[in-house]
Amino acid sequence: MPIGKARKCTKKMKIISPCDGKIQMNLSILGSSHSGKTSLVKRFLCGSFSDEYNPTSMDVFEEHYRLDATDVGVSYQIFDITGSDDFPAMRQLAINSAETFVIVYAVDDRKSFEDAKKVKMEILKTKGRGEVPILLVANKCDVDQENHVVSSEEGRMLAKQWGCHFEETSAKISQNIDNLFTEPMIKVLKQKYPELATLGYNHRALAITTR
Repeated sequence: MPIGKARKCTKKMKIISPCDGKIQMNLSILGSSHSGKTSLVKRFLCGSFSDEYNPTSMDVFEEHYRLDATDVGVSYQIFDITGSDDFPAMRQLAINSAETFVIVYAVDDRKSFEDAKKVKMEILKTKGRGEVPILLVANKCDVDQENHVVSSEEGRMLAKQWGCHFEETSAKISQNIDNLFTEPMIKVLKQKYPELATLGYNHRALAITTR
């Protein structure tokens, strides 16, 4: 699989943990094409937004955090996966590699909402039906209300059915972006390392690799 040139936004931190030099955590963001997955990631990591659509096969974003008052570092990989069915091997790799998932649909695209349900089933088929941390995201909430074809209530009901958290976002106007990726990370961190769960964190160092 070809790997593109890494682009660095800031200087990398030294990563130290009580375990093996760093705590490695992986998240996959999944959903239909045009649902705005990549825009959400780039708004969070780089604070930027573009209306230009560039199809993704798989981008891997690496974020580095340091837990406050410690030398403990967290290396956090975000897998941004194509919404197309043309790359099943990549999707399986991203699902297998991830510990937590963000499933995105667009509020102005009914098909993307239905596709989100299929993505959930795909995750459960691969990971098993135990507890899998999932965040359901209704994106593009900035579009005119008359163009919404999926209501907030539908999204909330689906999240309740899944037993997961629900977030309404907009990459364009930077609505509810900050917690979109940090909250899943913190949830998994608390599960894996309860002794670190009460600590805050600071960041960021960033490298982006396109595949």
